[in-house]
Amino acid sequence: MTHHNDLQPHEFHYFQNKEIDGLYLSIALRTFSEAMIAIFVPIYLLNQGLSITAVVMFYMVYYTASTSVMPYAMAFNSFGIKKSMAFGTFMSIIFYLFLTQVNVLHYSIIAIIGGIATASYFAGYHIEFGHFHTKGSEGKQSSIISASAILAASLGPILGGLLIEKYTYGIVFIIAALLLLLSLVPLFSTKDYKMKTREINVKKILKSDHMTKGWAYIASGSTLMIAGIFWPLFIFDKLGSVSSLGLIISMTSILLAAFSFYLGKKVDGSYKKVFRLGISLYSFSWILRLLLVNPLGLFISNTYAAFSGTLVELPMAKMIYLRSKNLMNYFLYREFYLFVGRIVILFLALFVQDYTALFIVALLCTQLYWFLGKKK
Repeated sequence: MTHHNDLQPHEFHYFQNKEIDGLYLSIALRTFSEAMIAIFVPIYLLNQGLSITAVVMFYMVYYTASTSVMPYAMAFNSFGIKKSMAFGTFMSIIFYLFLTQVNVLHYSIIAIIGGIATASYFAGYHIEFGHFHTKGSEGKQSSIISASAILAASLGPILGGLLIEKYTYGIVFIIAALLLLLSLVPLFSTKDYKMKTREINVKKILKSDHMTKGWAYIASGSTLMIAGIFWPLFIFDKLGSVSSLGLIISMTSILLAAFSFYLGKKVDGSYKKVFRLGISLYSFSWILRLLLVNPLGLFISNTYAAFSGTLVELPMAKMIYLRSKNLMNYFLYREFYLFVGRIVILFLALFVQDYTALFIVALLCTQLYWFLGKKK
């Protein structure tokens, strides 16, 4: 792909890669679906009578299942990359529908299904994108995926919040499930292909990169866990309204879509410099969240966190694809350390159920990102 200073009109339509083109649209639909409900799941579980400890346990089971299944999900790619993504999508549909029965089914069963869904989908997704990305444009293509997903999902949170307040969570779960089903259409607009079956070798997986890089992925798992679960709960506690929470997330997403797309065009040439800047700015976001707690302040701090976080995430995506000589092994390596970060935070949250303490922990964990920027 030719690198332009400005994206040309034809690139919006086809991006010069039909496989990636279908992936963009499929991800946009999937992300819109998940955006309608994902940030509200912890609130929903609490509203259904689960304690905060039970909600934390729900996510511990979810991510344990996801990480445990990931190696087998990678092996399933031998039947077809897109078949793996489709299986994950169908499991996500079951996950959403089962969430409506959380008072009937034990939450651990639902969490296991959700974990299997996530592992199956992303085991195929990372291979799909890694196989078809254009060399030298990983940051740009990651940003197009990011911007497309963010733009498509920008109305998801506010729409989900309004539907929840006017109707029920169940209605939103059903709509999200239908959108997930629809996301399979563009995904299969081109032929599927199979990945050669490879033996899972734990030693080779753990040697896919230096241990110092593992610390960066631990940081990613830790901070994303706090930002994805406890930050929405914090906003909801301050505002007391799911529609207000959805509005803040949606407004931020609209602004973030343009920023992600612009940044991606720049990051391929100077990703290390952007990454270092991002770590410094994102670290401050955890302090800002505690200082600005009125509605406008929460919007400002959420937007700042999203923008500065993107300065970390897009260069990080570039570095991941550059470092992954063996895609399957490397993503299993990364997934293992992400899991460590997630579990450490969730285990801590079982005993420290205080937003200030968790945000300070996130601030400290953010410093571990520096390890990814080191030469070794």
